[in-house]
Amino acid sequence: MGVGRPSRSAAYIYADWGIRCNVIQPGFIATKMTAPMHANPAMKPMIDQQINDTVVLRRMGKPEEIANTALFLASDESSYITGTDIVVDGGWFSAAAYLTNERRNHMLEMMQQATK
Repeated sequence: MGVGRPSRSAAYIYADWGIRCNVIQPGFIATKMTAPMHANPAMKPMIDQQINDTVVLRRMGKPEEIANTALFLASDESSYITGTDIVVDGGWFSAAAYLTNERRNHMLEMMQQATK
């Protein structure tokens, strides 16, 4: 959430020009960057289990879900939204509060190993 503070400052600075500033914080999104995690047949079941255990919606997000959030923020439908963070992570950040450090570290190690 390190980008959130500058977005709030930018929202304040640019409001007089009608510019709204927000941040989209994506979770695990199925992209070319995350594809190697599922490419290794030996790791796929473990990665799927970790996602199932740590993401409230029990799946990875889709790129179009991030795009739809950006489209919403660029539209007049969000004309009263500025200086905020929109978390699009399927509830991963919410669930992370309930994970032990050991479990969280294990999950990150597995994902790093899968992308090697």
